This record gives sequence, C-alpha cells and structure tokens, in this order.
Amino acid sequence: MNIQRNKSIFQRFIIAVGIVATSTLWSCSSVLDVRNEGQLSNDAALVSTAAVEVAVNGAYESLWSTLGAGNPWTTLDALGGDVYYEGSDFGFLEIYNLNMSLFTPNNRGLWTTGYEGINRANNILEALPKINDVTAAANRNRQRGECLLIRGILHFELVRLWAQPWGFTADNSHPGIPLRISSTQGAAGAAIPRSTVAQVYAQVIADLTEAESLLGDAPTYDRVYKSVASAYLARVYFQQGNHQQAYNFADKVIKANRSGVRFALNSDLTTILTTPNSPEAIMQIAQPEQYNSSAGLIGMYRSTRYGAAPFSSSDDFQAFLSTIPNNDARKALYRQRNGFDPRVYSYKFDITVAPTTIIRLPEMLLIRAEAGAELARPDAEVRADYNALRVRAGLSADNSTTGKDNLLAAIRRERRLELAFEGDRLHYLRRIRATNIRGQAWNSWRLIAKIPDVEISGNPNIELNP
Repeated sequence: MNIQRNKSIFQRFIIAVGIVATSTLWSCSSVLDVRNEGQLSNDAALVSTAAVEVAVNGAYESLWSTLGAGNPWTTLDALGGDVYYEGSDFGFLEIYNLNMSLFTPNNRGLWTTGYEGINRANNILEALPKINDVTAAANRNRQRGECLLIRGILHFELVRLWAQPWGFTADNSHPGIPLRISSTQGAAGAAIPRSTVAQVYAQVIADLTEAESLLGDAPTYDRVYKSVASAYLARVYFQQGNHQQAYNFADKVIKANRSGVRFALNSDLTTILTTPNSPEAIMQIAQPEQYNSSAGLIGMYRSTRYGAAPFSSSDDFQAFLSTIPNNDARKALYRQRNGFDPRVYSYKFDITVAPTTIIRLPEMLLIRAEAGAELARPDAEVRADYNALRVRAGLSADNSTTGKDNLLAAIRRERRLELAFEGDRLHYLRRIRATNIRGQAWNSWRLIAKIPDVEISGNPNIELNP
C-alpha cells in the first residue's frame, strides 16, 4: 500500500468535503486550537505557584477525560475478543467489526483529549523554571513530577492503540505516534512526523522515571503519586518484555509503604471496581457528585432488569468461564440477566455511580508472577503471587504447579479471569504474540486504530496506518 499517496488523496478529500460541509470535519486551525488548549491564557497566567496549580488541575482534567468514562477501556475490550457487542452505536460497530476508520468517534476523542493533556503538561513544564515566588520551591518538584507522569501516561496509552506493539520490528523503528514534548503554539510544533516506537517508549520511561523520583508516596486519592509512576513503569517494561525491570517495579509497588499504608486486596469481590479509595486501587479517578467518572463503563457493561448492556461475554469467554470452578467467587461476577436472555454479562459495574479504577494491585501481582516465572525465580514464590488472588476468590492455594511453561499457563489463566472486562486483554495478547485474536494475528493492522482525521487535516507530515 502506498501510504503517502493515500494520505495525499485523503487530504484532498478533506479539502473538498470541507468546502461543501465544513461542519462535518475539523479544519486545520480548529485542530491546532484543540492542541493549543489553554495556550494563550496559560502564557499570560502562569506567573505564580497558585496559577500553576490551577493549570495542573487542568492537566488532570485532560488525563481523566482520556482515561475515564470508559475510554480507551471500552475500545480495547471491543477489540480484545472477550466481549460481544450488540449495540447500535456506529462508532462501536466500526471498532467491534474491526473496521476502524479515520472518523471513528471514540478514537478521535481519545486522540484529541490525550494530546490536549500532553500540551497542558508541556505548558506547565516550560513555565515552572520561571516561577520564583515564596511557595515555588515547596511545590515545584511535585508539580513537575505530576506533569511528567501525566505526559508519560498519555503518550504510552496512545502509542499502544495507534502503533504496532513493541517487537513488531527487531529494533522497534516502526512508526509510533507524534512525540510532543514541547508546547505547541499556533502551527509551531504541531505538524511533526511520528516518532518510532523505540523513541516513544524511551521518552515515556524517562518521564515516568523522573516523575517517580520527584513525587511523594503518601496516599493521594484522585491524584498521581510515586506508586502510580512505579506501576506504570511495571506496565511499560512488561509490555516490552523486559522481565527484570517489570519484576522490579511491580515488586516496588506491592511492597510500597505509603506513610504506613500498604496496598491490600479488597475483601469484597463485588466492589473491586466500585469502591472509592479502595485499598487495592493504585490509580483511581474519583466520583464527584457532578461527574460520574465511570459512566461510560457502567453504560456499556451494566445490565438491569430494565435492559441489557451493549457489552456481554463472547462465546469464547463463556467457554473459558465453563472451565472455572463454581466455587471461584469471580465466576459469579458473570451471569445471565434473566431466564430469557442467553448472554452472560459482567456484574463488576453493578452500580449507578462509581470511580474509575485505572490500575489495581492484582495487576502488579500478576506482572510480578509472570516476570518471576520468566526469570526462573523459585516456583513457590511465583505461585504465592497468583495464589493471593485464588485464595481471595475462595479457592485453595495451588501448591503443585511447577516449571516455567506450567506456571505461565496458570498465571495467564488467572490474569484472564481476574482482569476480564477491564481493557487488559488486547494489549496482553499482542504482547505474547497470540496467533488468534478474533481471527487476527497479533500484528494485524485491523487491531490498530487509524490516525484520525483531526490530525491528518492539520499535520501534512503525519504517516498513516494502512
């Protein structure tokens, strides 16, 4: 496929359509306006620590808009194979049918809010060295750490959806996403090409590592802090297959002593995703009265007696559930809505208002277990990590599984059940290079989002996905 030729054709198409129907597409200037969110006011206003704090809150708003309300969680589940979609939303039909386009609304929104948050973080990072009021020294490291962490998280989540995964090429020189580490002002800095996946991952790791060194680890609900940086580093290294570093950072999170508070598994499985400030929540978006952060998730997954949710279990996931013992309490989270509907639905979100949990302790236990197996750590040590989840679910501990291959099989089974319907499955299958993801190979372009029209119309240097 001639990508550059197709891009040129599409850009001419954008211009033509814009002449007759400008309301249906964003112009170049409006694209830059979105990327430059708050730029003019920030340049004028970021002259004090208090003003910077207001701007940091704005960066958080972009982060929560990107990760909350079911986005990208629902997109990933629609692609990952454990979900069956029976709704009528055009955008989700495109995603679920593996026919994503340049205009898919869910993806366009994720791209736009993600880069808005990155630009807001960049604005603050550039302003901080110029702030010298009496409270600057006491707040500068925290504010810089929060912005670096926000920027690193957003680049990482975007590259995982818009680029082929780590390992697609031997040196990871395949296209990633535009790496924006300077604020964009007008056209300056906006029209840049895609960096390689290797370059994006290197910048993400640099941002997260510095953030971890700058932030404290006191429990902070609805904010990022040191253990969030450590958990994201575990995710990044795990996605790369860097088992030693993935093990190290997952271990750090599990053992973190946050002002005397340790992470701990929720005793009630029915509220693992709906308990505000849950003891196992490492990163969680709050639920202020005016904003139900998980409304998108609840709307897609929650079934009631009044109606079925758009997302239910796929036939493949139902077959997997049939192999799970009935005394495993996690199995009860998936059941039929009534005697007439044969589909099985998730009841992890059986509530009307809830926070959105982005990372929780079980993921760190499973990363440490799998990385430990790959590193040939003692079998009993590896089993202890996934046994914590089994025992919490009412099962007896597994004291007999031995050997790397058998341990990996056990861990992957636990991971699929524990993190089901939490946006984990697609990235995991691509990481292990699964040969069948809804009939596609791990490196199928049908599992990769298209660069959205809002970027193409304002960036002549962008390379498109096939």
